[in-house]
Amino acid sequence: MKSHITKRGKIYWYVRGSRSKRFRTSLNTKNKTIALERKRMLDNEFWMEENTPETMVRHIMAEKGVSLNQLLDGLRSGGLRQGSDITLQVASEVFFSELTFEKEATKKHNLKRIQKVVDHIGKDLMISDIDEGHINILMKKLKEVDGYSPSTRKNHQTMANKMFRHFAKRYGIVDPTVDVKSVKVVQKVKRAIPGDLLFETIDNNTPELYVELSELHKGSGVYFKPEHARKDKLFWTLIAFTGMNVIDAYQVKKEDFTQANYREKSGELRILVLVDQLAKYGDEIFDIFTYDQAKKSSRRFSKITGWNLKSVRKWYANKIVPILPERDVKPLMGHSANSKALNTSYLLADRDKISEKMQTAFNDVMPVKAQA
Repeated sequence: MKSHITKRGKIYWYVRGSRSKRFRTSLNTKNKTIALERKRMLDNEFWMEENTPETMVRHIMAEKGVSLNQLLDGLRSGGLRQGSDITLQVASEVFFSELTFEKEATKKHNLKRIQKVVDHIGKDLMISDIDEGHINILMKKLKEVDGYSPSTRKNHQTMANKMFRHFAKRYGIVDPTVDVKSVKVVQKVKRAIPGDLLFETIDNNTPELYVELSELHKGSGVYFKPEHARKDKLFWTLIAFTGMNVIDAYQVKKEDFTQANYREKSGELRILVLVDQLAKYGDEIFDIFTYDQAKKSSRRFSKITGWNLKSVRKWYANKIVPILPERDVKPLMGHSANSKALNTSYLLADRDKISEKMQTAFNDVMPVKAQA
C-alpha cells in the first residue's frame, strides 16, 4: 500500500492506504525532516506485518542484487546495518523529540547539549559511520575548544551516551560510546563563605558598583546592570537569614513564614523564621525574581565573591547548629536522614525559643539598622 505525509494545521500526519481502507495517525511534529523519518519507520513496521520472513528476504535480495549467501555474509559482518542512510542531525532531532522533561529549563539545557554533540561530531555524518574516534574528538573539543569544566563535560557525555544507545537499539548500529572513558568529576568539599565577606558583599551592593562590574566582566556571559543591585542585595539577604536553596528562595512569600506547614519544592517540611534582618524590608524582600532571574543572580554572586550561593546556606547551618539542639536544626534546614524524623522534629519544635535564639545569634553578625 502507498503512504504519504500530509499537514493538518501545523502538524504532519501519516496516511496509508486507499479511500476504502485508510490508516491515519499524527506524527506529532511540525518539522518535515522528522516527519519523513517517522514515516519511514512506520512504513517499515507495516511492511514487516504484511510480509512473511521469506518474502522480506526475497525483497532485500532483489533490492541489493545479492544472493542468499552474500546477504547472510553481509548481515554477519555488519555490512547491511540498518540506519546507514540517516544523518546524525536528523537522528538526533528524532531522538530529542521523543524525550520527555518535567521542566522547560531542563529541556532547553539538554537540547543545547545534544546540538553541541552533533556539531562537534559532524551533523552530516551517517550515524553508522560514527566510531569511537569521533567520540574521543568530541570529548577533546569540549575540553580544549569550549573550555568546559569536568562536570559540564560529564553532562554532555551522559547525553551523548544516551543518544547513541538509542541509535544502537533503533537503527542497529554499533554503539561508539561503549569503550570511551567517562569524565572524572571530583566532588568539591562544601564550605561556608566567610561571614565578613558575605555581609560586606551585601552591604556594598550598589548601582554604582554594578556599573564598574559591567565593564570589568564584559564578554563573560554574566551581566551586571544598575537595576540588578537592589534586587540582588535583597535576594542574598533572604538566603543568608533563611538558609534556603535558590530554587526555594525565589518562590517563598511572606505568608509562608506564618503557615503551620510550609513545604519546600522538594516536599520537605520546614520552619521559617522571619528575623528582624528580613522583616525590616517588608514585602519588598519577597517575589523578587523568576527562576531564570534567580539563577542569573546566583552567577553574579559567584563573580563578585568567588563563592556560590550554596556556601551561604552552609554559613547559615554553621551559625544555627551551635545554638540549637539537633532536633530543631532539622526542620530549620528543611532536610533530614528520613522524612519521619523530620516530621517528628517539625511537630516538637518550640518556635518561640527557636526565634529568640536565632535573633540573638544574627544580631551579633548583622545588627538591625534602619532600612537602606
